[in-house]
Amino acid sequence: MIDFTNGKLMAFILFDLFGLFIAIWWLGGRVKSKISEVEKRQEKTWQKENE
Repeated sequence: MIDFTNGKLMAFILFDLFGLFIAIWWLGGRVKSKISEVEKRQEKTWQKENE
């Protein structure tokens, strides 16, 4: 059974959760920036086709 009163275990769990939060935040930002880059390229392509 896990002893949640152990301070080292709780610190380790909090550290892991913080690391996961940072990783998800960073990856989400990368995905959003890539999506905006693709949208800009598509918009330029559509403008060239309409000319």
